[in-house]
Amino acid sequence: MYWEIRMLHISVNVYDTIAMTYSHEEQTCLDSCLNLDHNNSALVSNNSPVTALAPTHAAGTSVDVGTSEILVPECDNGKAKGTEAKKGTDKQRKAQTLLMMKNHGLKMKKSCEVVEHVTNLENPTITVGVTFEDGDTFKKAIRQYAVLNEFEIAAPYSEATRYRGHCKGFRSKNKPCGWRIHASQLQDGLTWQIKKLHNKHTCSSTAKLDQNSMAANAWVRDRVIDTLREKPTTGAGALKAELEKKYNIKLSYYVVWDGRNMTLEELMGKWDDSFDDAFRFKAVVERTNPGSLVEISYEQVGKKKRFKAMFVALKSCVDGFLNGCRPFLGVDSTKAIGSLVGLVISTDAGKGIDSAVTTVFSDGVEHRECMRHLVKNFQKRYRGAAFKKHLWPACRAYNKKHYEHHYNIMKKASPNAIRWIEDNHKHLWNRWKFSILSKCDYVTNNTSETFNSWVRKEKCQHVIQLMDRIRQLIMEKHNLRRNLAMKMYDKILPHIIKELHAQSRNLKYVIHKGHNNTAEVEGTTQQLKTWRHTVDHDNRTCSCN
Repeated sequence: MYWEIRMLHISVNVYDTIAMTYSHEEQTCLDSCLNLDHNNSALVSNNSPVTALAPTHAAGTSVDVGTSEILVPECDNGKAKGTEAKKGTDKQRKAQTLLMMKNHGLKMKKSCEVVEHVTNLENPTITVGVTFEDGDTFKKAIRQYAVLNEFEIAAPYSEATRYRGHCKGFRSKNKPCGWRIHASQLQDGLTWQIKKLHNKHTCSSTAKLDQNSMAANAWVRDRVIDTLREKPTTGAGALKAELEKKYNIKLSYYVVWDGRNMTLEELMGKWDDSFDDAFRFKAVVERTNPGSLVEISYEQVGKKKRFKAMFVALKSCVDGFLNGCRPFLGVDSTKAIGSLVGLVISTDAGKGIDSAVTTVFSDGVEHRECMRHLVKNFQKRYRGAAFKKHLWPACRAYNKKHYEHHYNIMKKASPNAIRWIEDNHKHLWNRWKFSILSKCDYVTNNTSETFNSWVRKEKCQHVIQLMDRIRQLIMEKHNLRRNLAMKMYDKILPHIIKELHAQSRNLKYVIHKGHNNTAEVEGTTQQLKTWRHTVDHDNRTCSCN
């Protein structure tokens, strides 16, 4: 590294310097560590055997680590080079040298070789004399060591330069365990070393600890970082199960959840900072997908903008909805803007969504209510065999006659229950009242619930990463649908044809065909009553209503 720095372009500046003098033994040791070539050094002065670039000064300042002084090259203001600085104390000189070596990535032992710490943080070696890169590495290692050996450590001194800990267990009621450890920072100001260790447990709880306080959120963070780097959508529950199985301990869900969040913040950055990328995301989408809509809602707070909401509609999705889809929108915990004749809005029973849709879509929109949510709210107040048997059939009835049959049975069983439905669920929930313009007879809001399930594992990501991931999922889904569509040869979907064939098989109907695609259909009920209805295929009407 030293030679790479020396070959860089030198710009000249003048700084105050400290003279450093070393004994012959110290000079030889330092030369060996830095591996300097005195004959070829461009920065060696006439008075010093070794001159090195000091990282604590600007480029161009030369620091003499030899026997004389620190030299400063000439600069624009005319100060001469070779100016001798004031003499420093031994403590100052050694501190300056250590700081220089630290910034160059060098560490000294007695023999002056560079120390390379090989610490296995998954299965650390804890013995006297073992060194660690820094205090943080040592504390991670001792925490993992305690978890693996199933005991807890109390650390009265856990400071920046020293650590003293002991086992929390007791060998008897008032006699603590004899396990002790003492580690501290070495003179280089970075390396830590274990100085003392009484490695024998005298407590009775050893190897019987299920819930270990050493396995805190920071420990979880270090254990799951590789998993979350590969698959950031892994949930806290899955991580908890994996860690408990691997280390044979019991973990609190909230500890794992907090450790997982710490890991994601380390990998992806802070949640609040992610909103800064919102307008960059908008610019990229509009540039690469012309015609796409990206709207960002925010409020001005002083000189800052506070994010409120975001709406994204890719051009391919807009074109597909207008040209190839039925006008049906499932809304769940959001708002929609605009109006379209024949448009159907299906929502759950939430008051916020109800008022938003009613306000925005005032004309030309059919507002349906999810039957699943209606039944869930209804069963909190009313139960009984009549409702269990007739509530869903009343909802699914295609004509008024069948609807009223089920409805009247429920009304007779409990007038108050029906009155509650009429007062609290005024939107369309019975199928026979649906408009035929949308050609969609859904009585639930499962389209929204399906989307929520689709992106459920992605919701943990930051807002822009989430939006971009949804874009990728939509792209993949479009490609899948396109490949399926290329295999179709009729206007009716294959699974619909299959279902129609299954329902029409063995119906034992008698069909008398007439002119202009009309026919008379005759059949017999289970009560052996004969019925007849006229069907007009062109006008799509039937006398059965």
